[in-house]
Amino acid sequence: MVSYVDDYCLLAISVSWQQNAITLTAAGNQLQLEANQGGMNFDLSKTELFHFPCGKHLPTADLPGVQFGEHHIPNNLKQRWVGVFFDKTLRASLYIEKRAAKARTTLYKLTPLLKKLKPEMASRLIKAKVIPALTFGLEIYTKAHINITEAVPINMTLKTAAKIVTGGWQKVELRATCAEAGLPVPNPLIKKCALSGAARLLDRSAQHPLHPLLPWNRTRAYNLKKGT
Repeated sequence: MVSYVDDYCLLAISVSWQQNAITLTAAGNQLQLEANQGGMNFDLSKTELFHFPCGKHLPTADLPGVQFGEHHIPNNLKQRWVGVFFDKTLRASLYIEKRAAKARTTLYKLTPLLKKLKPEMASRLIKAKVIPALTFGLEIYTKAHINITEAVPINMTLKTAAKIVTGGWQKVELRATCAEAGLPVPNPLIKKCALSGAARLLDRSAQHPLHPLLPWNRTRAYNLKKGT
């Protein structure tokens, strides 16, 4: 079980989605029983099931669900947990679309104020309010999960923001527009998110549950096992 504040996640790993559903059903019912004994209750109406892909095989909506008492939970092809969106491909497209929509909403609300500010101050405000809304949690996806098409919502949001700052024309090249507006360019911005995430992970103590799962620690453990 993985938890974050009041969000709980039951994780099962086996050779099949069917076995995972059986394991999760048993674990979920046991957890609900223990909660009831302690005078607590889980909101099953908010409980969701998400089967991760297995190799090249993608999950479908008709995969086995889980049964908590009389409450049946079917498999979802899209999932949101602690603010991060997943779909059955585990690529970043769904998440980028959601974050870009939030960033554009913030940008549109700020537009009247931004147009009254000097470009330098407008750029600072966008970097303080819009960019964090656009890139929150993006570090969980590596560059391998973000292709040119999937990055389009990031590009369009930054281009719109840059145009507000500079009053630039629609057909000006994106990097030039961002540079003139003092805003980050998409690819370096994505890389910066990844580096920031890696830096935070490097700071985790050896007792942290994520420590042995980090790529560099897994490589080190493999090399030690081989004696290299």
